[in-house]
Amino acid sequence: MARISKFFLKDLFIYAGYDAELTQKYDDGIDIILTQGREKIAIQAKRMDPYKNYDLVNKEVVNTLISGARRRGIEKTCIITTTFFSENAQKIAKQEKMELIDGKKLYYLIAKIRPELLAEAYFERLGYIKCPECRSGILKLKKNNKVQNSFPFIGCTNFPKCKHSMKIADYNLKYGKQNLDKA
Repeated sequence: MARISKFFLKDLFIYAGYDAELTQKYDDGIDIILTQGREKIAIQAKRMDPYKNYDLVNKEVVNTLISGARRRGIEKTCIITTTFFSENAQKIAKQEKMELIDGKKLYYLIAKIRPELLAEAYFERLGYIKCPECRSGILKLKKNNKVQNSFPFIGCTNFPKCKHSMKIADYNLKYGKQNLDKA
């Protein structure tokens, strides 16, 4: 879940039925503005390092979003993070009726809106790369056993239906070195 970004969240909310707009670089603490009918919600996306216990969303982040939303006339606010919130951040958010979505709630939100994204993320985490041509096979290290002294290459597990193949060096450049013997 550490790869969450405001671009991903924007697409997720569009899929959920919102109009979603990314803000400019100097954003008043707002990354995304969601609109549904007359309702507007200011979203701050915080990708934090889950392996550092001090990397919690703090009260300064909450206060920045509150003041930025007020300047823009937006009443509803929400912070989404891959980790968790400090106690002070939670207290202020509760007083301001701000929604806080931590890493666990984010996982459930994605599962509710786009469950297939979790399956794909898990699939990639295991090191599997989906075939870019047929989108259903897996790229795997192969060798043509019918040709003597042939070189190994990367091919789709859907062969012969899908004929996608590439050189190992090209694969490593595009996807990084992976364990290709998994599929």
